[in-house]
Amino acid sequence: MLTVYTGPMFSGKTEALIRAVKRTRYSELPTQVFVPASDTRNGVGVVRSHAGLDLESLGISAWAVDPSDAVSLAERVRPGTKIVAIDEAQFFDASLIENVRVLLRRDLRVYVAGLDCDYRCEPFGPMPQILALADEIFKLTAVCDLCGADHARLTYRRSKETAQVLLGAEDVYAPMCRVCYNAATRKLSHADCAKNGP
Repeated sequence: MLTVYTGPMFSGKTEALIRAVKRTRYSELPTQVFVPASDTRNGVGVVRSHAGLDLESLGISAWAVDPSDAVSLAERVRPGTKIVAIDEAQFFDASLIENVRVLLRRDLRVYVAGLDCDYRCEPFGPMPQILALADEIFKLTAVCDLCGADHARLTYRRSKETAQVLLGAEDVYAPMCRVCYNAATRKLSHADCAKNGP
């Protein structure tokens, strides 16, 4: 079974993943956790939510995987493992999709957390296909950074950096509802036009 936690930045995706893994510890099911090696915000192979909840306090270390070669992920699942959790799935390349399929064919319980869309509201990495494979999807929301509504589904980037992947937290990103996101992106576009001239 595949369960996916998705939504914008600061919606609690990693926290939901950690809670799911924590429940497996109570049932004493052998569990492995994987993260992209490129996400070094909390250290290599560390799973920590923005709220400070982490897996290390449960005695679980995550395996850091090269996001451009997720083939090694399924190969690194030890015999006897029953649960596999994957955080920050949007940073992996398309090879993650087949890896998840392999794990599901082995009848493993798989949890995946990741952004469904980038800051431009474009599908992010392998997440659309992972969502299509899911048996269960939790589309989480955050509190809008501008209006305070508790239904922010989009991620706004505060900087003018245009690369799809830009690691950061509150200094770089803000969750927004669609109305505020549209207003913020229009304002940025108008400001850029005014600055650059006709």
